[in-house]
Amino acid sequence: MIRMSIKSLLAHKARLGLTAIAIVLGVGFVSGTMIFSATINESFHSIFESAVSGIDVEVRASAEIGTSVQGASVGTVDESLLPTVAAVDGVDQAVGVIQGDGVVIIDKSGESITTQGWPSLGFNWIGADISDYKVREGNAPTTPDQVMINVGAAKTAGFNVGDQVEIVTPRDGKRPFQIVGFVGTENDDATGDTTLSFWDTETARLLFGEPGKWSVIDVSAKDGVEARDLQERISKVLPDGAEAVTAQSVIDQAEGSLQSQLGFLNTVLLTFAGVAIFVGAFLIYNTFTIIVAQRSKELALLRCLGAKTSQVTASVMIEAVIVAVVASVIGIGLGVLVALGIKELLSGVGLSLPPTPLEIRADAIGIGFAVGIVVTVVSALIPALRAARVPPITAMRATELAEDKPLMKRNIVGVIAVVAGIVLLVLDLARATPELPLALAAVGLIFVGVVVLTPMLAKPLAVIIGAPVTGFMSGKLAKLNTLRNARRTAATATALMIGLALVAFFSILTQSLKDSISDQVSNALRAELIVTNSNFLSYNSEVVELIRENLDTSDVVPVYGSTPQGTIWQLGGEEKHLFGANLGTLTDVISLGTMDTNGNPMTDTGVLISRKAADDNDFNVGDSIAMQFPQGESDVEITGIYAERSLLGDFVLSKPEYEKGYPELQVFVTYATTVPGVSVDDAQKSLEETIASYPNLDVQNQQSFTERISEQIDKLTNMINGLLVLAIVIAFLGITNTLALSIYERVREIGLLRAVGMLRRQVRVMITWESVIIAVLGAVLGILLGVVFGYAIVLAMRPQGITTFGVPIARLAIYVVAAGIFGVVAAVFPARRAAKMNPLAAISIE
Repeated sequence: MIRMSIKSLLAHKARLGLTAIAIVLGVGFVSGTMIFSATINESFHSIFESAVSGIDVEVRASAEIGTSVQGASVGTVDESLLPTVAAVDGVDQAVGVIQGDGVVIIDKSGESITTQGWPSLGFNWIGADISDYKVREGNAPTTPDQVMINVGAAKTAGFNVGDQVEIVTPRDGKRPFQIVGFVGTENDDATGDTTLSFWDTETARLLFGEPGKWSVIDVSAKDGVEARDLQERISKVLPDGAEAVTAQSVIDQAEGSLQSQLGFLNTVLLTFAGVAIFVGAFLIYNTFTIIVAQRSKELALLRCLGAKTSQVTASVMIEAVIVAVVASVIGIGLGVLVALGIKELLSGVGLSLPPTPLEIRADAIGIGFAVGIVVTVVSALIPALRAARVPPITAMRATELAEDKPLMKRNIVGVIAVVAGIVLLVLDLARATPELPLALAAVGLIFVGVVVLTPMLAKPLAVIIGAPVTGFMSGKLAKLNTLRNARRTAATATALMIGLALVAFFSILTQSLKDSISDQVSNALRAELIVTNSNFLSYNSEVVELIRENLDTSDVVPVYGSTPQGTIWQLGGEEKHLFGANLGTLTDVISLGTMDTNGNPMTDTGVLISRKAADDNDFNVGDSIAMQFPQGESDVEITGIYAERSLLGDFVLSKPEYEKGYPELQVFVTYATTVPGVSVDDAQKSLEETIASYPNLDVQNQQSFTERISEQIDKLTNMINGLLVLAIVIAFLGITNTLALSIYERVREIGLLRAVGMLRRQVRVMITWESVIIAVLGAVLGILLGVVFGYAIVLAMRPQGITTFGVPIARLAIYVVAAGIFGVVAAVFPARRAAKMNPLAAISIE
């Protein structure tokens, strides 16, 4: 049976080639995602490892939460601890480190070097003995006007040693310095787009440090002393508020923080890999179903010659395994290209990654093989079992097209799934606060039901879609061919339906998000001007004083936070986010909607929470919240509950309380109103001149602020659609494959049509219209599902701030038209093959 299966494969290479392509693409996406994830992890591991190379123990402010991705702690340690730590038995060297965020290097054109989300850091130069950073060219700074920068930043901006460079520091804004050297590690490219600047210790303390404080103290151990032992010894001499951790702990914490940030990305990528496999499975199943139907005579003859049913099943499964193995090998190779492609997609949305080699591990190869083989074998199993049931008597008849079997049982299952999903969705949306996971589960159930019902839906939709082409013979025959086997038409169209349903869903979701943000900004934002960091990072609070000095602005209110989501804290062990602000003036620039303060005037005390957070946690005005900050826990009174959470999330802490938890005030955004009589444009220009020494900051009006957010959403949408293109490509391959295989099945029929006068051109037109009807059928079903699911999820995400349902009608219409065009392309090969048939040979075929 093995020899026979191999001969069958070699005899029909074309018919299984497209099936192999589907496996290749599915395996390529899975293995590529895993290779990409491993590459990211290894790249950042090398960065973190380099950052603490030569360091065995780090002394820092105690922080139970809130450590950054670089491993730096929140807070500082007293300068007097340095000699105490240096005197501990086993310490070789102990040096004080001053680190500052938001230290931005200006390139030669006067623009800040874009870090694509990577940090812009400043340090005091502590020497190469205890650090992996080495002076690669020039020398260390010794005077206040000298600086060293990292090799990566120098390459980006084209600087040489001796050049003058302007650097933005948190306190002094833009200042000129002379570059006296370049700093690098063993792998300079591993630092990505990070910019690093180094000064002498006193200058660094003046620019971004604190008098009498170190950010951390780095310690190296003497030969023979274990890091863990040294950490325990140092811990014994430290006062409250300081802690000693090993360098490995710093790496582990940084990687843990990174994983939490990249976890969503990995989930998204694996989800799309699953979509590609799911769509590919439809193609594989469809292919083997058609192949088995075409080989019914061959398989029946085997039965007549004494082959057992198990041998017939085995012959089909052997073909599936051989195709799966070969395709999986090619898919692993494609995975490498997919990993590179994902890196480029992320770079396009502003997330630049280190240009390090790809990390190809055994698990990526093993799982890729497992996925390719398992999906193929499972997809081929039902056709293989069906092949074993072919009666020997079939060998006495000519092969005919398989007729559709009754769909009653299938339709009942589909209707039950759809109804159950609708009921679950209605119950969830009827709640005051819908649960998004429940809504997603309901949508998934409806989706499965529609997939099951697709053969039933295919016939009436195909009649409608094919109606415009029934006025001529080729078009009428094309429509009849799609109706002849509704199962096959549905299976082929379903693959495309899945891809386009997801594309439509994400298009609607992102359009709704953009429309919601636009509405919220216009309704909730009272400030006309907004000052943000161009790199979506926080900036030093001292800039706010400059903004307040501007004569054309008033009601200047900074909102404190470290990320677009706010600053991390914990409630009952669960991570939350908050912003800080002067609560007494906050409503001058932002509308918080209906406010419940128990009749008390608004002052800068306590914490404000959203109505959603109050309902979720059963909080009321006057209650105290146990808020866990990096340096400890504090009981904070709820002084108000607000309704409008679109701009500030669920928790806004008063400035005095925020400073207790986060002494190093960092501003994420500053809002300002214009002075009466001054236009927004004039005030914007005036404010831009005021903060010109901080070129990393942008002054925006409400429209440009909304457009900037929309631009980021569009980049994310384009990345997602780029990933979904793979599933759509597989779907169109499915259409090509189905049509190509149906040509084999309809050889005699096509020969008869040619014999009674049908021209080659008419045969090509007939096959092409079949492809177009199937493609448009899948597109219409996909778009309809995407719209329905998008509407349902937007309703479920009302508590998350998506309050407006937006439908990009023009874009969705383009998708349907594009499906028809690609349907024509998918039909090119099958149509040409059908048209080239010799009528007499086709009629005489057995």
